[in-house]
Amino acid sequence: MDKEFADKMISQFQKKFFGYALSKCNDMAEAEELASRITCEAYMTLRTVEDVYNWEGYLYKIAANVYARYVKEQVQQKSDNISDMEVQSEENFEAEYIKKEELELLKREVAWLSKRHREIVLLHYYHNKKLAEIAEILELPEGTVKWHLSDAKKLLKKGMKQMRTEGNLGLEPIKLVRMGNIGSVGQMGDTSEFLNSKLRQNIAYAAYFEPKTIEEIAKELGVSPVFIEDEVAYLEEYGFLDLLPGQKHRTNIYIDCLPYEAVQKAREIEAEVARIICDEYVPEVVKLAEHYDKKNIYVPEDDFNYFLWSVIPMAVCEYSIGSFDWQEIRRKNYMVKRKDGGDYAAIARLYQPQTEELLEKEYVCGPMYAGDEEIPVFAWVLSTNYEDRAHGPIPDSINDYQVFQMYLKGNLPKSEALLDKYIRLYDRGLLRQTDDAVNVIVVKESLEKGLFSEIKKHENGEYDKIDFAGSLRNYLPKMPDTLREKLENLIEKKIRFQKEYQPKHMHGMVEIYEKARQINIYMVIEELLKREILKPLTDDQKKGVMTVVHSDTLPGEN
Repeated sequence: MDKEFADKMISQFQKKFFGYALSKCNDMAEAEELASRITCEAYMTLRTVEDVYNWEGYLYKIAANVYARYVKEQVQQKSDNISDMEVQSEENFEAEYIKKEELELLKREVAWLSKRHREIVLLHYYHNKKLAEIAEILELPEGTVKWHLSDAKKLLKKGMKQMRTEGNLGLEPIKLVRMGNIGSVGQMGDTSEFLNSKLRQNIAYAAYFEPKTIEEIAKELGVSPVFIEDEVAYLEEYGFLDLLPGQKHRTNIYIDCLPYEAVQKAREIEAEVARIICDEYVPEVVKLAEHYDKKNIYVPEDDFNYFLWSVIPMAVCEYSIGSFDWQEIRRKNYMVKRKDGGDYAAIARLYQPQTEELLEKEYVCGPMYAGDEEIPVFAWVLSTNYEDRAHGPIPDSINDYQVFQMYLKGNLPKSEALLDKYIRLYDRGLLRQTDDAVNVIVVKESLEKGLFSEIKKHENGEYDKIDFAGSLRNYLPKMPDTLREKLENLIEKKIRFQKEYQPKHMHGMVEIYEKARQINIYMVIEELLKREILKPLTDDQKKGVMTVVHSDTLPGEN
C-alpha cells in the first residue's frame, strides 16, 4: 500500500487508538505506550497489506492483537493479579467488533441514500413492511418499489466498501457576507434572512459553479442528504435555487467571489477610471460649482469645500454611473418574484479575510433616495466611510425628512415633548447639535413641478434612475461622450476578466452589475483628497456629508 494512504489512515485513527488503549489501561503512561505500539504495527501493516474489505474493522483487529500481546508481556514481567483487566479472547473481540462495525456502516449508508430509496429501505427492513404494503403507503406501483429496493441494495453494498470522505466544503466551509438584493424585499426580509445559517450558505455555494443533485451537494458538504433535503427544498421554494433537469439544483444568487489577486486587478482598473474622471471631468464640476446660486442653494456656513464634498460625488454618480437594467435582470431570470412578496435579484459576497479587509475600508452604499409625492421634501444620500451618521447610511424612513421639513418651516418648536425628534435629526446629521444649525446642503425646489414628476415607477416598486429637477442639477455638467466612451472601454475590460471567475449562467449578471456601478466613488474621493481638491471634514460635517435635501423652503426663510 502506498505511503500517502498509510499516513492518511494513521492520522485518521491515531486518536481512536489512544482512546482504545486508555479504555484498557489504568494508567495514562501505559495507555500512551500501548497506543504507540498499536500505531507502529498498524502503520507497518498498512504499508504491506492491500485489498482489505473493511479497513476500520481490520485496524481494530490489529489493536486487539497488540493489546493481547501487551497483556501477556505484562504478566511475564509482573506477578501481580491482572484479572481485573478483563482481557477478551481475540476471536470474541473481533467477531463482536466487526459485526458492530458492519451495522454502523449499514446505518451510515442508508442515510446517504436518496429520499425515495431511504423511505423504501426503512419501511422494508426496519418496519417489516412487504412490497405491496410499501407500494400502497407511497402510492407507487409495486414493480417500482421492487426496483428502488434492488437499486438501494446495490448502492448500500457499494457504499460499505468505500471510505466516506468530506468534500471541500465539509473540510473548509465558506461564509457569505454582504448579502443583499437588487429590487424590493418581501415580508420575510432580505437575502441574509434566508441564508441565515452556515448550512444554507454552503448549500448555495456548492451548487453555484455547476448544478448538483442533493446527493452531490451532500457529498461536497460531507453530510448525509438527510440533513440538507429540507434546506434545499426551502431555498428552491423561495427562488434561491433553481431545479434543472436530472433533479439537479443551481444557485440563483450572484456571489462576488473574486480572489484577492483578482480584486487587486479590478482595483487597478477602478483607480485608472478615478484618475481619468479627476483629470477630465471634476475640473468642470468645480468651475461651475463656484458660481452656485445662493438664493436657491443653502450651504452650511457657505463652506465651498463642504459643498464640493456633495456636489462632486453627485455629479459623478448622476452622470457617469449607470442604472440597473431591470428588464434585462428579469429577462435573464435573475430577478425572482418570491413567495413572501419579494421581487429581487439576490446578491452576496464570499468572505475572504484579505479581500474583506480591503473592501471594508472602501465601503460605499448608494446613491439612495428618499421622498414622497405628498410632501415637498426629497433627499439624495451617498454613504461611505467618510461619514459618521449614528443610525447608519440608509434613511430608516421618509419620516426623517418630513420632520426636517417641519423644522425648515418653523413648525418644530424645541420642547421636551419633541426632544426625541431633535435627537433623531442630530443623529442623522441633518442638524448640528451644538446650535441646531442646518448641517446639510439644501436645494430649493418648486412645488408646482413636483419632485417626482420625471421618475418612472415599475411594477416591482423600484424607480428608474432618479432624474430630479432642481437648481443644483443646473450646476452639474454632463460628461462628454468621448470621456464616457473611454470609461466604458475600461469597464468592459473589467467585465471580461471578472467573467473568468463566475459560472456561465452568471455572466449576464456580471455585465448588468458592473455597468450599473461602473465607478468606485471611494477611489474618486481618495484621488481628490490626494490632489487636495477636497480638504478634510470637521466632525460635524462628517455627520451630514453627501446628503442633499430638496425642499420648497430654505433654512432661515421662515
